[in-house]
Order: sequence, then C-alpha cells, then structure tokens
Amino acid sequence: MVVIIHGFPNDIAALRFEWAWQHPQSSRRLKHVSKKKSREKMYDYCIRVLSEMLCVGPWNRLPLVIRWLNQEFMRDLSDLKTPPIHMAICYGPVVSKKVNQKPEDDNEVEVFSSFNICDICLNSSNQKLLTCLDNTCNFKSHLICLSKLFLEPGEYIPVEGKCPKCDINCLWGDLIKKYKGCFNNLDVRINFNNGNDFYSDSE
Repeated sequence: MVVIIHGFPNDIAALRFEWAWQHPQSSRRLKHVSKKKSREKMYDYCIRVLSEMLCVGPWNRLPLVIRWLNQEFMRDLSDLKTPPIHMAICYGPVVSKKVNQKPEDDNEVEVFSSFNICDICLNSSNQKLLTCLDNTCNFKSHLICLSKLFLEPGEYIPVEGKCPKCDINCLWGDLIKKYKGCFNNLDVRINFNNGNDFYSDSE
C-alpha cells in the first residue's frame, strides 16, 4: 500500500469512494476521465483517477486527507489536478490513538449543563456542543446551527467559515475532529502571525 485517503464522514462514504476509484468507467461522476493509455502504468493511471476524484463532487467538499505511506512512490498531484486547499497532504504511517474521555462527576455535569447554550440559536441543550478551534474562545453551538451558517448556497456539506465570536477561519473538518475528541490532548491556540493556523503548546 502506497497511499490512503481518509477523513470520510462514515464507512458508506468511504466504500463508495473506494468503489468509484476501482471502477472509474462505471461511475457516473467519472465519465469524463479517459481510459488507461496503452503506455500508461496502472499505478500512474490510478493516481490520475484519484486526482480527478478529489476535484469533483461530492468528494471535493469532504475534509479528506491524502496520506502517502511511502514517499518513494509519491506523485505530485499538482502535475495532474491539484486537490482542494482544504484537503491535507501528509506522509508516514497512520498512528492509532485512543481518545480518553474524562469522567465527569455530578457537580461537573450540573455546571456544564447550566452553561450549555448554543451561541447561535440561544437555546439550551443537554447534548454536546461544538466549540471553536481556539481554546481561548468560548464559542459553542449545535452542529446543525453552525453548519447552516457555514453552508454556501446549493451545497450540502460545509467546507469552512469564520467563528461567529472570535472571527478566525475554521475548516469544517477540523471542527468535527475536535468535536469527536481528536484534539483533547492538545492546548490549541491560534497563531495569528501564520495565517490563522492553529498550533499546540506541546509542539
């Protein structure tokens, strides 16, 4: 295995992507992709199909990650079709980590619930709320409320938007990762000197 694509919202979306990659001529979204050329290596053909897939809907709006497991066989996708800028390109094997959920006592739950109000619709909620990428910002909202705010006309999946409270630019995929606990072990703060990139004090 040389490259993997991850970051799909669910297993079904990942399987559909895999099927289309393996059967581009049968996928209605890839009819424009030309067949394998006689002198084209199968590997190069697969990478060419991949570069096309990342630039067409619905995949071009997903927060996907292109991970090259072996840099020796890496191909520069910019020579074909450049992936959308919200898709990360990284290198090396996937490292599995467990997400540690801190146990909450009754007092913590009570205090948490009293402040569990969506900053967009202003309704209280007993559900977990989405928070800003910057840990110094206290913005929180329902997933559906912020997604509606970030959505562009005619689209179904948000890509990015500005935090309504601190005005930093946030990728939707990063917000979902934080919501699911991927950044629990990081003290994330925004570095305004580097284009609103976020960083960790542990780095």
